[in-house]
Amino acid sequence: MNVQDALVRGTPLKALIYGYGKTRKTSWAGQVAKTQMNGIYCDCDNSVPVLGSILSPEEQARLAYVNMSDEVNAAKASWFVAALAKGRPFIWDELDRKVVKARPSGHDCLLVNPKKFTASDCLIIDSYTQVCNSLFIQYALENGLDLSEAKKLEWDDYRWAGQLATFLLTSLMALKCSVILISHVRTYEKKRKDKFGKEELVSVRTQPVSVSNNHAETISKYFGEVYYFFKQGTGTKISTKTSDSLDCGSRFLEPRDWNYDELSLDMIATKYNINKPTELKAIKAAPASLSEEEFNSLKNSVFNDEGAISTTPQVAKPASSSSPVINASAFLAKK
Repeated sequence: MNVQDALVRGTPLKALIYGYGKTRKTSWAGQVAKTQMNGIYCDCDNSVPVLGSILSPEEQARLAYVNMSDEVNAAKASWFVAALAKGRPFIWDELDRKVVKARPSGHDCLLVNPKKFTASDCLIIDSYTQVCNSLFIQYALENGLDLSEAKKLEWDDYRWAGQLATFLLTSLMALKCSVILISHVRTYEKKRKDKFGKEELVSVRTQPVSVSNNHAETISKYFGEVYYFFKQGTGTKISTKTSDSLDCGSRFLEPRDWNYDELSLDMIATKYNINKPTELKAIKAAPASLSEEEFNSLKNSVFNDEGAISTTPQVAKPASSSSPVINASAFLAKK
C-alpha cells in the first residue's frame, strides 16, 4: 500500500471536543446521524434528551445508543470503556449495564467485537469527564474508600487514575473506528513561590478536564482534532486556534474561531474520507426475545470465535437492518 491507497481508504477521525456546559458539544457530535457514518452514542451523562431535540426521528433511528451511566455503588462508565479498550469480543448486559459471560434470562444484550470496527464507525463518548469520575468511583470501591468523607486524595490515588486514564486513551486511539470524546473544561493556574516564599502566578491555561491537572496537560496529544467550544454573545463558537493558554488544533482546518454552523461534522468526515455508508459489524443488538439458538448464531457471527469473552464491562449497538437495533429513538420512546 502507498500513500495514495491510504488516503483513499480513509483515516479514522480522533477528535476531542471540550468546553463549558451548554456550549452544544453533544449537539455537534450528534450530527454523526446526519452523515453516512455509523454513529454509536455512548451516554455517561444521561444526555440523550439533547439528541431528541436536534435530530429527526429518522436520524435518531440511525444512531445506536449505549447507556453506560454510573450508579452510586457501580462504576459503569469506566467498566464499559475498559472492556472496549481491551479489544476482545464481549457481551454487554443492557439492563444491569455490565459485562457478562452469558446472556441473563430476559435481558437485552449487546454483542461487541472491537476488531470489526472500521473508520466509518464513529464512537461518541459523552463524556470523558464522567469516565474520569467513574475511575475514582471504581478506585474507591476497590480500596474501601468513602469519597463523601475523603478530604483529599493521596498522590498514589491520582497516579493510579492517571495510569488507567492513559491506558484507556491509548487503547481508544488504537481502535480502527473513529472516536469523538466529549469533555468539559478547567482553567488551570500554575503557581510557584518566589525567593521570599510568596506565591506568584506563572501561567493560566484552559484545558480539558482529566483525572488531574497534570494529566489534563497531556491528553490533547492523542487526538488529530481538538476543538474548544465557547459562548460568544448568544451563539457558540468553535476554536481550532491553539496558543500557550489554550489546547486546540486541527490537521485540516484553518486555525481560527469558527461559527458553530460553519464547522459541520459532515465536512470533517469528508476531509478524512470516512463519510461512507457501510454496515456496522462490530456491534449487534441481541434482544431478550431471541431464542437461544438465534442468540448463539448471532454471537458467532459477531465474535467469529476470536478469543474468549472478557469478564469486564462491554458495549454498544447496531444500526444495520440485518439485526435489531437499540437506538436513540427507541431509548427516547421509553423515557
